[in-house]
Amino acid sequence: MSGKDAIPPRSPRHWRMAVFSGIGACLAILLLQGLAELIHQPLLLAPFGASCVLLFLVPSSEFSRMRNLLAGYAIGTVAGFAVLWLWPGEWWSVALAVGSTIGLMRLTHSVHPPAGAHPIVIVLSAPALKTMLPSLALGLGVLLLSAWGYHRLLQRPSV
Repeated sequence: MSGKDAIPPRSPRHWRMAVFSGIGACLAILLLQGLAELIHQPLLLAPFGASCVLLFLVPSSEFSRMRNLLAGYAIGTVAGFAVLWLWPGEWWSVALAVGSTIGLMRLTHSVHPPAGAHPIVIVLSAPALKTMLPSLALGLGVLLLSAWGYHRLLQRPSV
């Protein structure tokens, strides 16, 4: 870590941050899974775990900004579905979707590294758009609200 998030290793503050960041991420994912069970809809995507690293551990990072999170996943979704629709089943389609996502995130100044994995999920699992979009939106909303509440409670800079 660098910048405002840099804390000397082995310091009590370093250990507190590690423990509380882990607890915050655990609670956010637990909330997502609990809500998914309640509404009988999948809300958890593998890239959300990596998003939690940024949101809970390095909240002052450019990659942790709300705009980057939302725009990054939107770009990954569009790129993933575009490639899935245009070239379904092609061995190179995942690479094209990821490369497009990364390039577009850079061009729009909305880089969120975990969102680079999102088109992989889309191209390989071929979900229905009408199922993916509400689940993605609700999942991202829960992550953002969880991170905001966590940082507010601990009075740390938030997303």
